[in-house]
Amino acid sequence: MLKPGQSLWFKGAKLVKRKPFGPVNIAGKLGFQPGKKEAYCEPWWLLTNLSTPQEAITWYRCRWGIEEMFRDCKSGGYNLEKLRVQPKRFKRMLMVLAMAMSLSVMHGKQLKRQGLQKYVSRVAEPGRVVKRRSTFRVGLQSEVWSQGMERCRQLVEKLMSLRRRWLKQYRQGQRALMLLQLTS
Repeated sequence: MLKPGQSLWFKGAKLVKRKPFGPVNIAGKLGFQPGKKEAYCEPWWLLTNLSTPQEAITWYRCRWGIEEMFRDCKSGGYNLEKLRVQPKRFKRMLMVLAMAMSLSVMHGKQLKRQGLQKYVSRVAEPGRVVKRRSTFRVGLQSEVWSQGMERCRQLVEKLMSLRRRWLKQYRQGQRALMLLQLTS
């Protein structure tokens, strides 16, 4: 029904299964990844009282960013729900967490803009094109990845002297590491 990049808008619709609900507006949007064939996101179908599809989609994007942030603060990053501290100390920890999260998100955005995300955040599921990592997670993982690369540099260089066929990938990794260090 939806084509990549297309939006649909149904104004004043009524939803009926048992008891009618409405009128509501329905916004539909199917995103895609530019330059990649068949790399479509799942369609968004949004029920809203907002007056335009652009407005509904913009607000939903903001809401989705907040959902990612909650996941990052909880089990996807800082495990905030497992903290056992007094309320006064918790507030201080939240301030530190907010600063650390902001830095990680800014770093992650910069990495995504430069196309370096693929080096620090691999696709976890076979056949999945769209990354499941938030911008925060990309920024956080980049630090771990670059530290790991530094620690293993001598070992990897020895391996490269033994396995010349991997030299191209090694050089790509070294270039990515250099670019990561420039963005830090």
